[in-house]
Amino acid sequence: MPDGPGAPAYAPVNTAQGHVYFAGDHLNYMDARQHGAVSSARKVVTALHQRVLAS
Repeated sequence: MPDGPGAPAYAPVNTAQGHVYFAGDHLNYMDARQHGAVSSARKVVTALHQRVLAS
């Protein structure tokens, strides 16, 4: 999927922008919407956890 969440145009919403993180099924390739939303949320929570541990 060249225009999907892995496309370079999606990079700003798939990475933290300062203190702003985005999560949701629209940022994930999973077919099942709930699974995609949970996977996306887990990715963000992991990034936040790593940020807290680093500070």
